[in-house]
Amino acid sequence: MFRRGSVMEDSIMLIGQKIVVVGGTSGIGLAVARNAADCGAEVYIGSSSGEKLTSVLSSLQGVRGAVVDVGNKESVSRFFSNLSEIDHIVSTVGQTYRPTAFTETSINAGVEALGRTLALELAPRRVNTVCPGFIDTGKLWKDLPGEEREAKLQAKATSDLLTARAGIPDDAAKSYLYAICNPYVTGQTIVVDGGGSLT
Repeated sequence: MFRRGSVMEDSIMLIGQKIVVVGGTSGIGLAVARNAADCGAEVYIGSSSGEKLTSVLSSLQGVRGAVVDVGNKESVSRFFSNLSEIDHIVSTVGQTYRPTAFTETSINAGVEALGRTLALELAPRRVNTVCPGFIDTGKLWKDLPGEEREAKLQAKATSDLLTARAGIPDDAAKSYLYAICNPYVTGQTIVVDGGGSLT
């Protein structure tokens, strides 16, 4: 049952929390960063694109960030050396919807296994994973005219999803914030796919 008080409590829990979002300049990562900042968290964004980072930082009040190449160990070390204290780290790097079900399932299975392993190794620090399904971040069929793209999105959502609509980045962001706010959740995988895994 929905309880308004629990939503308010979660928002309050984020106030002053220091949250790093790697991949936070677009799609799901940007939604996580924006929602966390709106709830009073101190957000620090990492992005591989300096141009995107500059644009996002100018639009999100109080949010800071730096360029980081997650494939370069020195770049990652330099990025985190600028941060004296971190409460939560969110990484959405590589979270792009892939229409091929086998590929999507294989990637998610690998992420879930890594999440469980890290939760065991890093306890009592908490580690959770979020597996988004069909989330419209604007990249899929981006070259199509607007009306045609919307029609394809709706047709796929109607045929593949119990919710009969494509997800939006904010849908996935809520799952990340849930994992951050609930101190008793660790080693878990939160699937946010509109019921796609059941069809």
